[in-house]
Amino acid sequence: MFKLKHAIAWAAVALTGMAHAYVPQGGTWIVSDEVNGRPGRGFAIDVQNDVLVMQVYAYESSGQPTFYMATGRLDDNSELTTRLGRYEGGRFLGSGDRSGVERGSPGNVRIRFVSGTLGYITLPGEGEKEIKRYQFGYDNSPASLLGLWSLVYGDSNGNIETETMQLTRITGGSSFGSGMTVSYDGLFACEQIIRGVDAGKTQCVKMRSGTSSETVRGFWFNFSVNQAEGDWSNTRGSGNGALYANRLMQNSGRITGLLRKVTPDAGSEQNSNDDALRAALEAQASARQSR
Repeated sequence: MFKLKHAIAWAAVALTGMAHAYVPQGGTWIVSDEVNGRPGRGFAIDVQNDVLVMQVYAYESSGQPTFYMATGRLDDNSELTTRLGRYEGGRFLGSGDRSGVERGSPGNVRIRFVSGTLGYITLPGEGEKEIKRYQFGYDNSPASLLGLWSLVYGDSNGNIETETMQLTRITGGSSFGSGMTVSYDGLFACEQIIRGVDAGKTQCVKMRSGTSSETVRGFWFNFSVNQAEGDWSNTRGSGNGALYANRLMQNSGRITGLLRKVTPDAGSEQNSNDDALRAALEAQASARQSR
């Protein structure tokens, strides 16, 4: 298993301060209540630094497809109101050199984000609607958690820890989840919660190395595609704080980042700890039901 370097000081501020501004994940976004399995409209959103670019693919009243584009800077509350431009006349499939031109604007668009994967949009002539990052390759099945993850978590004192977990195997989980994914070393287990007060979240447990039954940490987070954020707690109540995670490698071996520098050594598979991990997930989820 490769080692990660200690996080630098600014990471402590990000983890412990829990700033209220959110940078939305780049990708395909949709209006939440318009998802019906049929072709519709959507948004391609990307944010770099505080600059947002959003392309809207939609339709004219005649039924002809069209697209709009908006650009601007998100403020400290992750909000933006800017002009929505309409474009036409550019290249079509098989055409030669042609440049699109802006053909007016239906008005301004207002966007506000409440997390990295959830926001609200007000388009010209419409009321405010919820939008969310669209996940088309992952669902609430155990398989969606497989892969190599990097965890960064800190407490209110500014202490930062980093580690990795490589979830390689699926087996039965607790009564609260859809199934359990287990790390190659038998020390981590995670499951997507489908019932109870934390339904929709993912929970994980970590066992102490060298034992088969002592839980040392619990994790609860929301994840979208290859990123996750949430909370962690020591099982003995001695610490808790914010958690951030990134999937570094899919279970297929595809790398999710820009460059792969070190090949992780998975070591030998450990199959003897499933019962303890499953019991820990069950107990952890049960304890949160009365909160």
